[in-house]
Amino acid sequence: EFPHAITTDDIRAVFDRNQFRDYIRNRFSLTLQLDQRYEVIAYAMAVELQGEPQGLAVGLTSNRILRLAREYWPAGFEIPEHEFRTLLQEMCGLGVLRQRSGDASSHYVFRNPNVLRLLGDADTILNVLYKEREMPVLFEASAFHAQYGNAKAESPRRGPLTYEQEALIKRGGRVAVMCGVPAANLADVSEFLADRFEDNRLRPLRENTEANGLAAQINRLRPERETYICLADENDPWTLHWVERTTDALRNAARGRELRVVFRADPNELWDRLVSDLPDDYVEPTNSLFDWVPLRPWSAPFLQRWCMDLGLHEASTKINDLLDLTGGWPLLLERYAALGEQTWQARKAELDIYIADNRDEILDALGLDVRARNQLAPLRAWEPIDPNDVQTCAELWAERTHEQIDASVLRRRLLWATQLGLVQDVGGIASFNPLVARVLGDDDA
Repeated sequence: EFPHAITTDDIRAVFDRNQFRDYIRNRFSLTLQLDQRYEVIAYAMAVELQGEPQGLAVGLTSNRILRLAREYWPAGFEIPEHEFRTLLQEMCGLGVLRQRSGDASSHYVFRNPNVLRLLGDADTILNVLYKEREMPVLFEASAFHAQYGNAKAESPRRGPLTYEQEALIKRGGRVAVMCGVPAANLADVSEFLADRFEDNRLRPLRENTEANGLAAQINRLRPERETYICLADENDPWTLHWVERTTDALRNAARGRELRVVFRADPNELWDRLVSDLPDDYVEPTNSLFDWVPLRPWSAPFLQRWCMDLGLHEASTKINDLLDLTGGWPLLLERYAALGEQTWQARKAELDIYIADNRDEILDALGLDVRARNQLAPLRAWEPIDPNDVQTCAELWAERTHEQIDASVLRRRLLWATQLGLVQDVGGIASFNPLVARVLGDDDA
């Protein structure tokens, strides 16, 4: 009859059931695998505290835990003490450890004594500690994206720019062409820059292709102390000519070195206004006219960090699978994160169905209209592609389909697709992004 008093023996009896204990152990193991340093810390503490009831209650200082961790994995813990304490605090947040309240010497103990039982016996613990490991995911400015300042901690949203791109935008005296597809959250650029920079540092730049008028507009801004970021009006049909004039104006203006002018381009704008007519001198990643700021899919290191931050335990162990499924595009990753408390298999199946049922919308989000798809078809037919073989691709395509395609157009379309992240350049060889390849597959069939 209820209410029924639950005793310690009842709890122990449930925990001793093999199936339940294995489930808890697997979930706990996934938590520790979010960062291999968590696993080493927990198991190193277990070696030290096994058979020590008093030690389990008192715990270990952060300095002692760091020395133990370095014994078992020196390369993984070549970090300063303050960074190591951050790891311990993260483990507290995950429910693995807790810091003794009011403890001035920073002793850390397991959240509860049953943690030792989850880690296994002495042989199991030592086997885990001595296994081979890969280095932990480290911060990479070129790959990591900031969270919005007003977002909740559990929000999956991240900024469209990497930290490295943010730093580039802060450097004045140059024009930047920021390009991306809707799936890379290009539409969020203004909101993100306003969130990351003080509002008075963001200024509009009105269309003006006359050198004197443009220079006068720039000089009137009069930046103070820090660089002003001037965003070309999204509604103005900017052109290569305007970009060239702006570059000249920045060079000649008295305060030009304190201004960064940003022209944004969606896929069609990038092709029609820039890439299709871009002189060869400006095609290279570094050129005298402007800086490329391409918004591309998320990388594996950042995706793993994002999964860890959101508590997506199973996904964090299947990063390559997640990249194959979503292509690393934030539009689909945010949808994946919103699927709620489901297993990896269930989330994957639901997202698979979504992609199959919404191919046209995804093609639009990737900027792949009929014109772009037709021009990319020869590259799809013979990927991976060495850019030096584009002429051969065009010739083979003509032989196979009896349709002529200009090799120079194909070469420019490859540049366009690479800047947008639709094609990935690895060691000078180009291959299509996994999601792009999948949604284009129906055209190939």
